[in-house]
Amino acid sequence: VWGPAPPQHADGGHPDDMGTCHELFVQTLTGSELTDCEFVLDDGSGLRAHRCLLSTKGGAFRDALAAGGAKGVMHVEGTSLGSLRAFVQYLYVGEIAEVAMEAAEWHEVWRLAERYQVAPLKSYLAGHVDAGSAARAAEVAADASETELLEACCAFAAASLPRMGEAGLRGVRAGVALNLMVGHESPAERFRFAARWCRANGKKCGDDDVLTLLRGVELDRLTMPELVDVVRPSGLLTADMLLDVYEQRLKTDAWGDSRFDVVQHLRLYDGDPDSGLRPPSPSGIALFSDGRIVVCDSANAKVQMLSYDGRFIREYGPGAEFGHNHLVQPSGVAVGRRGQVIVTDRATNSVQIFTETGCFLRSFGTMGDGEGQFRGPHSVAVHPARGDLVVTDEFNHRVQVFDVHGNVKRVFGHEGDGNGEFRNPTGVAVSWDGNIVVADCGNARVQIFSPEGHFIRAFGSRGEGPARFRSITGVSVARNGDIVVCDPYSDSRRLQVFDTKGVYLQSIGSYEPDQRDPSPGEAESPPPPTLDVGRPRGIAVDGKGTVFVTDANENRISAVGFPDGSMASREQRGGSPGASLVGVTGAKETVGK
Repeated sequence: VWGPAPPQHADGGHPDDMGTCHELFVQTLTGSELTDCEFVLDDGSGLRAHRCLLSTKGGAFRDALAAGGAKGVMHVEGTSLGSLRAFVQYLYVGEIAEVAMEAAEWHEVWRLAERYQVAPLKSYLAGHVDAGSAARAAEVAADASETELLEACCAFAAASLPRMGEAGLRGVRAGVALNLMVGHESPAERFRFAARWCRANGKKCGDDDVLTLLRGVELDRLTMPELVDVVRPSGLLTADMLLDVYEQRLKTDAWGDSRFDVVQHLRLYDGDPDSGLRPPSPSGIALFSDGRIVVCDSANAKVQMLSYDGRFIREYGPGAEFGHNHLVQPSGVAVGRRGQVIVTDRATNSVQIFTETGCFLRSFGTMGDGEGQFRGPHSVAVHPARGDLVVTDEFNHRVQVFDVHGNVKRVFGHEGDGNGEFRNPTGVAVSWDGNIVVADCGNARVQIFSPEGHFIRAFGSRGEGPARFRSITGVSVARNGDIVVCDPYSDSRRLQVFDTKGVYLQSIGSYEPDQRDPSPGEAESPPPPTLDVGRPRGIAVDGKGTVFVTDANENRISAVGFPDGSMASREQRGGSPGASLVGVTGAKETVGK
């Protein structure tokens, strides 16, 4: 198990008969009566040896044997039996078997070589640094100013950093780890190494040692997918630090649009050219599970239903053949659990409900500030399990929750900028777990509430850049929980994607460069993405992650997704559960060809 008899080592000072040396080494392992001296460890265990061989290894051994008396006892402190065996094996046969090195502590073998002045062993160890020993060896080299050894360790790390696991990093100082990682060419692998070191040594976000290692990563060289898939799940950066890194990276990498593409543009039905109707102006949008689309045409006081590929099916509102509805300024729309089409009307301060086929069922709400009354109901969303209707009451600065018959269940929020307060709430969505996501337009942020209306968290602030908004008009929640926010007046980030905790993931879309609004410092701004989603007003995400966006200026609905379906899901992409985008699969098939 300790390896075959090695070849001769002319520079190792060993006898010519290497077979004899190997037999002598076996005697040390078996404690043969032919041995006449002993290395003794702190716990009383030890290893027998031969005076005649050790005496040939230098003055340090001769002095130790003399001090050991007639029995030749040499006390060795702070060393394991495995390390002692590896050391003695080298003394006898000129090399250390792989199994012996695995059982040894590299730094302990090195210190034995130093203590007994076995220079050839130190050179041997420097040439046999591996993934398990490189970090400890670098620690020893740093303490002893062993430049040659440190260079050997750094050279190994530069080529094999991903192989260096947590076990070999435990107890290694941050400065030593930094020296090892900076030579590797990949910033992503440097970050993974830093994360392993932090786990091995119990370091958390904000610790000085963590910040030391992060400086060696060069975070600004990471791609946006690496920032999302590798850096964000690690928890080593605060939310503010992540935003700073994202923003810096986005100056040179319009990653969001390179991953998404417009799969298809759909236009609303214009009707008879002689009808006297104004050009359609799409705003709120919702989706049936089979891909049909319902969208508010505010300019013509109606709601249209389209097939998944944009074919007109029917309309709800003035001139419709069904019922006696009174839509005047439809703003938001949702699909109920039983297929009802639920519409908010800002002009009549009401919510109106239709059957899937267009028959008017009921309406509720009047102008006012009492419960069940509205001043500009903007959007509506449906609780996926309960069927409750959640309505943003824009100019009353609150959210109201109703059952499907229009009875008030709860009201929360009032005017202000504190947690749970609103200024002109607009878009609303309900996640699959029932949490309510509200676009707090006047405060340039998004707030998340429990199904009972209790505040959970808020994210976003006013401005340009990741997690900064100008005027939020819509929100939608993907099946995996990611939140898509619609900001029509942002110069460069019309849609932004966040995870369930409000951590920024990416941006989607802007105007083309020649259509952008002029702003101060334009020359220093990041180049705009090329994907044009116009000025999005309403937003919905289907079950496969395709994003549908209404653009009132262009009378169109943009279906935005991964056209090749290659980024299907978190698991298929190999990412961690906290490292997904919207999770798109088969976007072409979803929208039609």
